[in-house]
Order: sequence, then C-alpha cells, then structure tokens
Amino acid sequence: MHLILFFLLLATSLFATLEADPVFTPPAQEEYLPSPKKSKPLATLSDYIFFAVDLLIWDSEEEGLEFVYKNKNSQINQSLTSYKPKSKFDPAFRASLGGFLPYDEWSLGAVYTYYSTERNRTVSTSFNPTAAPGPGLIAVWTYPAAFYNNNTAARFEKAKNSWDMHVSFLDLSLERECKVGSQFAITPEFGIRSAWIHQRYTVNYSQGNVITPNAGSPITVLSSAIDMNCLSNNVGPLFGLKTSWTLLKGLNFFANFSTSLLASRFHLGRGETDRYTTSGTTYTESIDLSEKYWTFRPQADLSIGFSFNIHLSPIDYFVSGAYETQNWWKQNGLLRYIDELNATSGGAYVSQTQGNLMFHGLTLETGIRY
Repeated sequence: MHLILFFLLLATSLFATLEADPVFTPPAQEEYLPSPKKSKPLATLSDYIFFAVDLLIWDSEEEGLEFVYKNKNSQINQSLTSYKPKSKFDPAFRASLGGFLPYDEWSLGAVYTYYSTERNRTVSTSFNPTAAPGPGLIAVWTYPAAFYNNNTAARFEKAKNSWDMHVSFLDLSLERECKVGSQFAITPEFGIRSAWIHQRYTVNYSQGNVITPNAGSPITVLSSAIDMNCLSNNVGPLFGLKTSWTLLKGLNFFANFSTSLLASRFHLGRGETDRYTTSGTTYTESIDLSEKYWTFRPQADLSIGFSFNIHLSPIDYFVSGAYETQNWWKQNGLLRYIDELNATSGGAYVSQTQGNLMFHGLTLETGIRY
C-alpha cells in the first residue's frame, strides 16, 4: 500500500513539473538565420536587345586623284588648271544590333556600314594639234617616257576618268553608360574595327597632238589608258567616347568620337597602254605593275547631332540626325610615276600616292530598345 502511494505522488509531481515548464520548441529557421539577399531575376534575351538602321547621305574625297591639267598658254609660260573627280553625295546604309550584358549594365554591339560610289568625269579642249606643244590637256598618270620618250610634249584634246569604290565597315564593341549628374552621360567604348576598302581608278587620254622630235620622224600621239586598283583590308583595336546631354524630356544632344589603329593589307595593281604612230606604223607600249604589303594606318571619326526618345512600355523608340565625318589616313595606294627620269634606265620611279580618304555627310538613324 505504501508503495502504491509513493508511485502516485511521484507521477503527480512529474505532471506538475511538465505543466509549469513545457518542452522547449526551437524557433523557426528564419528567426535565427540571416535572410537571403533578394537577387534580380535573370531577364530573357528580349529584355535587353537594341536594334537600329541608318540612312547615310555621304560624300567621299581622296587626295591624289587629280587626273589631268589643262594648259591655256605656251609650253614655257604655262597656265594650268587641275581636275579631279567631282563631289557627289550617295546613299548608304548602316545596321546596328546588340544587347545588354547581365552584369554591371555593359552592352555588346555590332555595327555594319556599307557605302559605295561611282564617279565619271570628262574634260575636253580644242587646240591646233600640229602647232608647237603648249595648249591642251596634259596627262598626269601616263608613264613619263611614253610615246618613244616624248611624253613631255604630248597634249590631248580629251580626258576622262572613272572612280569606283566599295566600302564595308564592321565594328564589334563593348560600352557602358556612366551618368555624370542628371543631365549628362559619358559612354566609353572599346572593341575591334574592320574595314574593306576596294577602289578602282581608270584614266583615258585621247586625240593627241603631233610631236616633231629634234631627230627622227614626227610622232602622232593617239591615246593613253591607265587602269589601277587599290584593295585594302584593315583590322585593329577600336577606342571611343560617346557623350550625351539631355536638353528636354526625350531630347538629347550628342557628340561621339572614336579612333583605331589598323593593320592594313594592301594589294595594288596598275596597267597602262600607250599608242602612237610614226613613219606610218602604229606602236603600242604596255606596262603592268603590282604590289602587295602590310602596314599600319590610323583612322578616326566624329559625329555630332540630336536624338529624340519616346518610351512606350516596354519599348523605347528613338530617332537621331547627325553630321558625321571619317578620316582614313593614307588609303590611296594607287601606283604612279614621279616625274623624275632614271638616267641609267630611261625609266621613272614608281611611288604610292598615299593620299587620305575622307567620308562626310548626314546620318539619319531610327531604332528600338526593349
């Protein structure tokens, strides 16, 4: 009996203890572990794409393309006027495609530009072809010792040229916009620039004069035709800086500059055919030259204009208009003879023209970002 009472008292005591001090329940995990940082969900590719197309109205100029001189006076007292291809604005296009990278707001883009031009010019004059050499058209590109070494006295009534050029540019670049205050932004840019510049230049001189050498039969100059090409393929690092000022809501003024140093592969060719008659026989002289080499050529471009943005969620539309100019140093590699005869060979030295090539004109752009 005493044993039964003992166990009842013990059970009652334990029950009272459990009621007063219930079993410990650990706190939920979120109460003692730090909350994970909220990460921005990865966006789909379409959230970061931008695309633009440009209409270019450009003119191109190149140093060293003068093809004829017109002399109005005598051989001793010359009055010369030079002629080169006329200025001409041609339409061209540009396409841009890229996207924002999922890190620190950098963007990767590709820009392709295509431009071509074809120009023809004819110059003519009249003079007495049997008189002493003086008035008339003087050939610029003809071999100095042509027409049986009588090119110095050669004059022509007609000269025409043709300049064809096809150009493709491709830029691959990284850039990131950096805000400087609320109205101004600077965007550094770096990448790779490639360029393919292919030129063909032909010159024809016709209806020549009659030359009477100090010794020998008279020579009748008939014609001189020169066909040249200059192909250059270029690639090198690109560095640029874009700036933008917000003038009004959606309206911005921008100025963009970039430069590159290009490793350039040139392939040059020149063919010449000169015809003349003496003692009743027609003679044809032909010369063919070619040259290939590697070198480095710098390049730079600048554009200044205005852009206007319209936001219609989730798409941004933008349009812009700018004046753009590009300079490509020493892209004219056309082979020409310098007017210095070699006493040992009766020939003349050949040199590359190395004139600068420039593009400039209006650039109109429209595109979307989404």
